[in-house]
Amino acid sequence: MSSAYLLTYNEAVIRVNARFDRSQTSVIKRTALDAFDEGEQEWLTLTDALVWSHRMQRAIVIPQWFVTDLASIPWYARWLIEVNGKHRYAALPHDLLYCSRQLGIDVTREMADLVLLDACEALGVSSWKRKAMYAAVVAAGGSRWDRGFKEVFVPTNLRDKYRLAHRELLECKEGVLNA
Repeated sequence: MSSAYLLTYNEAVIRVNARFDRSQTSVIKRTALDAFDEGEQEWLTLTDALVWSHRMQRAIVIPQWFVTDLASIPWYARWLIEVNGKHRYAALPHDLLYCSRQLGIDVTREMADLVLLDACEALGVSSWKRKAMYAAVVAAGGSRWDRGFKEVFVPTNLRDKYRLAHRELLECKEGVLNA
């Protein structure tokens, strides 16, 4: 990770933090997602995403091109917690914070797990489901925390492919809205 990128990221976080009232508990700006690696079930953010963390008293900016596995629900638990539920976007700040050492962000694993719990609540995930997810990441998230993510951002040589796909998606949506 280049130091220039980290500086830009930290500047963006500072600018975003200045816009929020510290008493807010739930501000979420969603992102467009696209599959990055089907075999690994990884996704990438096509636009920036934003989550206000009341607990951390700061905005968490999930930058464009961030690679995430979203909510990693093991196959044996999918009958109880679906893969594509409301909690999907809550996984973004959690995954970003789990890359904290790779990105130069000073945060503990405990804080990252609590941010997941808070984001699930802000998104309207039921109490029992968010508590089950929180318990699961506390119990089993240690190996991911220790190793981080294979790729934190999509390599620059692949970005044009996703830009084109995202542009086509937006044009398709505009065509439907204007019809």
